[in-house]
Amino acid sequence: MAPFVTLAVIVAISSFISIGGVAFLVLRPIAINTASDTELRNLREAMSQLRRNVATLSSDVAANRAAFDTANRASSDRFGRLVQSVERVERDQSISATRVERMAEAKPPVARTVAAASSPEITGTIQPQPRPTSARREIIQGWRVRRAYEDVAILEGPAGVIEVARGQDVPNLGRIEEIKNENGGWQVWTSKGVVPSAR
Repeated sequence: MAPFVTLAVIVAISSFISIGGVAFLVLRPIAINTASDTELRNLREAMSQLRRNVATLSSDVAANRAAFDTANRASSDRFGRLVQSVERVERDQSISATRVERMAEAKPPVARTVAAASSPEITGTIQPQPRPTSARREIIQGWRVRRAYEDVAILEGPAGVIEVARGQDVPNLGRIEEIKNENGGWQVWTSKGVVPSAR
């Protein structure tokens, strides 16, 4: 606002000077007839210069106002696009989370049904799967566990976000051997190492 206030003050001063000059010419006593042509010419030139200055200042004010309006519109457009992008990302995350939760809720009953149906056919003892050795507990770089449920985990890595289940073979990770919660965070143990929790 400081440039606009300065311009307004200059325009007001110029206007007062112009009005004073005109009043001086109109109200001056008869002695004005004796004034030299040089003084009148100088006064006219001064008034012409003042008019030109006022016109220049008015043009500058109009140009600054137009530039300000343009910048304001551009900022508003950018802000609107940013808000739309954030809303779209939040909506996509909400949809993805809802799908994952539905899949997790649907899978445990199926697993229990399969176990119940297959239990009468078991005639021998099932050997527990060996836990990964210390050599397999090496952290797999670039992969993190975002969420996990019973024998199902959502992993994030260089290939994007994928869903894995126990016993599944995953490229670059090997066979999924165990999904467990350890020290307050989920871990996925594979034949090539351990995928730690994202938190």
